[in-house]
Order: sequence, then C-alpha cells, then structure tokens
Amino acid sequence: MPQTDYQPDRLTAGSYLTDPAHYDAAHADVVSDLPFWRRMADAAGQDARILELACGTGRVALHLAKAGFEVCGIDLSPAFIEAARRKAAAHCLDARFAVGDMRDATLVDQLLAGQRFERVFIAFNSLGLMLSVADLNAAVAAAAACLAPGGELIIDTYPPDMVRDAPMAVAHPAIFPTGKPGVVWRWAYPHPETGLPVAVDHRHRFDAGTQLLRHAFIIHHGPPAAPIPAHLTVRLHSDAEMQAAFAAAGLQVSERLGDHRGGPWRPGARHNIWVARARHSSAH
Repeated sequence: MPQTDYQPDRLTAGSYLTDPAHYDAAHADVVSDLPFWRRMADAAGQDARILELACGTGRVALHLAKAGFEVCGIDLSPAFIEAARRKAAAHCLDARFAVGDMRDATLVDQLLAGQRFERVFIAFNSLGLMLSVADLNAAVAAAAACLAPGGELIIDTYPPDMVRDAPMAVAHPAIFPTGKPGVVWRWAYPHPETGLPVAVDHRHRFDAGTQLLRHAFIIHHGPPAAPIPAHLTVRLHSDAEMQAAFAAAGLQVSERLGDHRGGPWRPGARHNIWVARARHSSAH
C-alpha cells in the first residue's frame, strides 16, 4: 500500500488535530458546505447509500444520517471514529462508522462487506492528506471500487492555484494569507470543557516542487498549560493528476464546481469540487 506521513494518532497529543472534542470545537462553525452535501445526496434519491471517506468525527456523515440517508463513514483515526459512533448513538442515528484507510484497495470487501454506494464523498480537503501521486491514485481507485454502477464520487479539495499572492478565505474561520512563506496569523476556538478561548498561531510553507503545503501550529490552551506545537502536511494535486487518477479508476468526470452553490470551477475559485461517475455496468 502507498505510504503517507499522515498518522493521525501519532500527531502531537492534545492538539485539535488529534483530540475529537477539540476538533469538534474548532470546527463547530464549519457548516456552509452541509447544504451542498445534502443536495448531492438528494440527487441520488432518498434510498441512496452514502459513504464518506476520511469522515473525521462525522460532521458530514451525521448530517446526512439525520436527513434519513443510509450512511457509512470511514476514517484512519480510531479516536475520531469512536467519537462519531458516540454522536450517532446519542442521536439514535442509523449510521455505521469504521476505522480504515481510504487508500486500501480491499476496503469495499474487508470493511464494507461488498456493499456498494450510490454516492461516495471525500469532503473538507481530506484528499489533500494524500501526499503523493501514488496515494492519490490509490484513494481514487479504492473510492471507485465502492461505487454502485452509475454512482458518483464527489471530492471537495483545495484549488490547484490556492497558493498565490492574494489572501483567500477557505472553509475555516481564518483567512488564509497565501504566497508569503512563514506568514503567521492567529485564530481561536472555545475550549470544549471550559469555554475559554484556545488560540492557534498558524504558519505555512508551500513547496512548489513537491506540491506540499506544510502547516505548523502553536496551540495555546491557556495557563497553566504549556503551548502545544503541532503540524499537518497536505498536497495540492494538479488538474492533470486528478484527471489521470479518475481515468485510471474507470471514472468519467461529469462536473467540476468552484463553490458549494454549484457554480462552475474557474481560476481563483475558492473550492475545487470534482464529480466523477462510475460506468453503468460493473465488472465487480
């Protein structure tokens, strides 16, 4: 299996990147994309089966489960999957969650018991965690294997031209100041237990040669806790790499969108949303 340095349970302990309660608190206001995913699910019909890969703590998957869809979520982090299961149980939702790697070619048979889905979603730039072309190809191929005939894989990822001189808002409460390596900005979220602000100093650096965007964080939980350093690396996949991955997986790109309202992609768009359809006949 291709390798990545993304190992969520080995990242810095106590950071919002690894702690489900802090992750949920930090992303509590990330809701603008939820109507988009609901529309994508609705388009497949109320009986559609939905799979979310890299589902985190279930932000999107549970939203769709509340709408009555049959939902399954897969994530690499056992802590996040356990949090998603607790939330599903607390709301009496019929949603399944399992620990798994979205690059795993045996995913559909080993974790999903051969079940195929009308929609497979990869939201919130989770595809950026694929740090090489091999990882990208493996993830798209594994997602394609989970599709029912005629089903669609929908991926919301960073635009390929994200790193540029003009500041740009992303699906995060912060403004992402791009084009200037080492720029620092601060944003905050409420501590899940105390409600006091947790301040996050955020620095990034982009390597055009590898297409890797490296984030470094200093997380301030407040006295007497010492600041927590953390890091996360994502990759900005090129258009050619994305198109090649879809083609190799036997998928046909049917739409490319630039926002969650359904507008077409164009240079400078804030989102890079790919819709790729499986063939109506299947060799599975």
